[in-house]
Amino acid sequence: MTYQLQNLTPPQIARLDEVPIARQEQIIDQTGEPLRLVTSYYLVKNASANFTVPHETAENLDAAIYSLLTRKGFLNGTMQVAKPEPVKQEPAQAKMDLPEPARTLAAKPATPKPTDRPKLFSFNNYPWPKFMPLHQQRVVSGFNEEREAIVSDVEKMLAAIPKFRSQSKKPLIEQTVYAHYFYGQSDWFILEYDGSEDQFFGYVILNGDSQMSESGFIGRQEITENGRVELDFHWKPVTLGEALHNADPDYFEAPKKKEVSETTTEQLIGVGFDQKSQYTLAAWNKALPVMEWLVRNTPFVVPHDFGPGKGKYKTTRNVSNSYLAELYDRKIEVPDPKFKKGDMAHYKDTPVQILDEGNFDIVSGTGFT
Repeated sequence: MTYQLQNLTPPQIARLDEVPIARQEQIIDQTGEPLRLVTSYYLVKNASANFTVPHETAENLDAAIYSLLTRKGFLNGTMQVAKPEPVKQEPAQAKMDLPEPARTLAAKPATPKPTDRPKLFSFNNYPWPKFMPLHQQRVVSGFNEEREAIVSDVEKMLAAIPKFRSQSKKPLIEQTVYAHYFYGQSDWFILEYDGSEDQFFGYVILNGDSQMSESGFIGRQEITENGRVELDFHWKPVTLGEALHNADPDYFEAPKKKEVSETTTEQLIGVGFDQKSQYTLAAWNKALPVMEWLVRNTPFVVPHDFGPGKGKYKTTRNVSNSYLAELYDRKIEVPDPKFKKGDMAHYKDTPVQILDEGNFDIVSGTGFT
């Protein structure tokens, strides 16, 4: 079979889409696009391998297109092409100044809030850093959980060091050691501090030589800035006699306990306010009932545990022992509107636990526990 479209010339092929096609609108409605004869021509050509191979669909389409071209006068040049109607232009509408639509701005990423950095610890915030050796300050500053406990204990210990000559009325051996420095076999026992001269008063044992040990003034900088001597963080106040005996029991004798020869109430109250390790059991047995009565019936005396072997009572008011003795001897109860029996929580620095009647300490070894 001979394909008729193979006889078309290139100019004719280029003008195929000029051929008017009836029902073009229906074709668009059904297929979604217009029928183009140029496209149909190339479909026939490609399906028939350039018009050389028989192909039923290509042959039918070739006959249909050729018949259409004949009827329209395309092949003999008599085809009339309808002139396109001029496009009607809509009257120009008056322009209105309308606001531009708001632009949607991309949401900016939320700026992360600066995290609160932990404040750097500094001993400059404390009034007593000069009493702690510099090399220990550097070490403690690097601690985290342990630092708070160490600083709290050291602060209380160093704040308790009294001024120079505060203990001068007591024999040296009975004066209280409030701080302890050490290095190797050397010990510095601190009794007082002279702020005007920036020096301690205490007792020193150098290189373990107890025989040559002595009391005297100690330059504060000599032991806190030499890079070797350390402050004893766990020191608890004891008398100098106890401290020396603990340091070298072979050379220093254990301090003897005091007997109470006089039994006046005023002196028993003095025993109650003193360090109990300095007295015998008999002395304390006489003083305890007096102190307990004052605790229960007046707001002036409260139980306060200063540590093993230390005092167990303190006063909340500036009253004399003679005044307290008169209250006890005459059994005068002193009510206080803020005071509740068995409850000392209203008073600053008073213990929460109140000693019950008869709950006295017992003797263990050489001292009370």
